[in-house]
Amino acid sequence: MTLIIQIANGHKFYPLDPRTEDLRIKDVATSLAKLCRFNGACRAFYSVAEHAVRVSWAVEEMGGDANEVRWALHHDDPEHITGDLNSAIKHNCHMGLEFSAIENEIMRAVCARFGLTFAEPPIVKLADLTLLATERRDLIDASDVDWGDLPGPLPDKIVPWSWQKAELMYLARFEELTG
Repeated sequence: MTLIIQIANGHKFYPLDPRTEDLRIKDVATSLAKLCRFNGACRAFYSVAEHAVRVSWAVEEMGGDANEVRWALHHDDPEHITGDLNSAIKHNCHMGLEFSAIENEIMRAVCARFGLTFAEPPIVKLADLTLLATERRDLIDASDVDWGDLPGPLPDKIVPWSWQKAELMYLARFEELTG
């Protein structure tokens, strides 16, 4: 039996056999814009789409090349299918290993579809962690939870966008980077 799920805008996707032709930027943008970071454990709604746009801006500010900036925009695209599984679960249990394997296959399809190299550029990981530090400062209630060794946050404070604005900004950024 083939596993098929319905995604945004009524389209279908095969999560265990991802196909590049099933990846539509509008579907990605819509789903990521409605998906809240941190499983909603933040003071205000803050979407994965907004996070992705901000990571792409950070990579650009850090001097990343065109591929790295585009990679940054797409770095969480698999989450439009899988959702945003908490990193502590993803990296520390058997289920997380299986989940990561599915996410990796979807990322391979994303890279093929949008003309990216498969390996995540190191500058994207640095920008992602920098955004995480910024999000923690601006969007997460203080706690004694250890978030690991994070770089310093960005100077500007994040004021979250609506999901509608996040979708439009993601699509505009995609258009800007791909022409």
